[in-house]
Amino acid sequence: MSKSNKIVLKGKTVHYPFVNHTRNKFESTEQEWSVDVVLNEKEFASLKKLGIQKQGLKTSKDGSYTFLTFTKNVLSSTGKELFKPSVVDNYNRPYEGRVGNGSVCDVFIDVYEYKPGKFSFKYAGLVIRELVEFKGGGSGFEGLVEFDELPEDDVAPFDVDDNGDNDFDVI
Repeated sequence: MSKSNKIVLKGKTVHYPFVNHTRNKFESTEQEWSVDVVLNEKEFASLKKLGIQKQGLKTSKDGSYTFLTFTKNVLSSTGKELFKPSVVDNYNRPYEGRVGNGSVCDVFIDVYEYKPGKFSFKYAGLVIRELVEFKGGGSGFEGLVEFDELPEDDVAPFDVDDNGDNDFDVI
């Protein structure tokens, strides 16, 4: 493999696609684009032959699929803004919306040889073949009762612990 190539993972199911918006890198405030690509052991073995350095496939929390996460930083190590990976639909039209879990995409990966025999695989863009509408998990605050101000003595307007005293309990 030469110093830089692009590979395409065709017809892959994706999860947690941060492709038109970014997320914080693990334990950091630095931003990145990322996508979890569902792969099987045979596909992973093919990537290993190309030089991918990852230890192995990860398994989803519910155990229903195995995947690799591909990322691209928003900023270079010198602080220069990097190009956003392209996201297009089946007709090669730019897609700016959010991509939902379970969408089927052709995922483009840049492969760089950074040392002899050592390769870096970076997310480079995707073509959406079957879009699953993003449902969103929400903020976690939906359905909460709003108060203009807290009641006196931290008294709730409902009985939290079913003992009849209507006070808040610290859990």
